[in-house]
Amino acid sequence: MAVAGTAWCGWCGVVFVLPDVLDAAAEHGVGHCPRCARPFAPAYASTLVGLLRAVLAGTARPQDHAALEGVAPHLHLQPDRNG
Repeated sequence: MAVAGTAWCGWCGVVFVLPDVLDAAAEHGVGHCPRCARPFAPAYASTLVGLLRAVLAGTARPQDHAALEGVAPHLHLQPDRNG
C-alpha cells in the first residue's frame, strides 16, 4: 500500500502528517497522537516508530503495513490516491 504521508487518529479523528507522530514524541511520548496525545500503541511504541520510519522512507513491505495495523489500531494511514 502506498501512503500519502498522512494519517488520522482513531481517538480524536484529526488528520495529520506522519512525521508529526515522530516529532511529537518529546512532548506527548513515543507513539502518541500529535493532537490529542492518546497512545496509538501503548505496548508497542518502539515497534510503531520503526514501522512509521519504514513507511515514510518508502521501504515498508506489505507485512509491515499489516504489522502497523496490528500494533496501532487507532492510527489510520491514508492511501496515496496517486499510487
